[in-house]
Amino acid sequence: MMNCNIIRDLLPLHADGLASKESAALVEAHVKQCPACRAELARMRAPLERPAPEAPSYREALRREKRRITKRTASFSAAALLLGVLLSLLVLLSKGYFHIVDRKSTADGSMTATAYAGDVTGLFPQAGGFTLKTVCAERSRGYYLTTYSGAEFDGMWWSPSGRYLAVSMRDAERARLVVSDYIGNHTTHIDLLFGIAEGAEYTFVQWREDDAMLIRYAYADAGGKEHTGYFWYSCESWSTSGLVELPAAGE
Repeated sequence: MMNCNIIRDLLPLHADGLASKESAALVEAHVKQCPACRAELARMRAPLERPAPEAPSYREALRREKRRITKRTASFSAAALLLGVLLSLLVLLSKGYFHIVDRKSTADGSMTATAYAGDVTGLFPQAGGFTLKTVCAERSRGYYLTTYSGAEFDGMWWSPSGRYLAVSMRDAERARLVVSDYIGNHTTHIDLLFGIAEGAEYTFVQWREDDAMLIRYAYADAGGKEHTGYFWYSCESWSTSGLVELPAAGE
């Protein structure tokens, strides 16, 4: 029998089909008689076994899917929250919430007046003047909305009965005083009602229990002399009383 070492040198060529006919015949004759070389040739001819693919980890896949869903839900929630905040701010802006300069209610809470900087009667507030909104608590849709153009809000005061509201404002010329009657449904401009002097300024001082209002007036006459005084104005009778002029400085 031929030496196995020689045959084993030829086995790789024979297994790959590269050996010559003589060498192939020699190898075949040998492996028929030699179990060891026959087994080695069979091993070389056997197809290579590929490792089986690793079975997927369902637990890890479930965790990845859960993280993906959580991240997507968080993104949707954040977007919805941001949209809700923007819409809320837009609604508050359109309602003039950020333009409120004063708010006062009557002693019994039946009426509430809110002053806004600018004109809030449109879709969005506009600069210029101020708007006064008065709401009646007894009626869900009972309110009055008035815009004073070219004037700056200065203050407002409810009368003891809650029927009248005095509103002070300033325009380019002087201070003005307006009194609204929410039962009689009319408004009185003090500077137009009383002619104490041309260009006189009227400012609110205080209310009296009978809804009479103490008003201060001030003006300068043709000679430049300053005049200042007070009088009571009855909102019910539209009459004045107790007119007092203060002495001028140095008198």
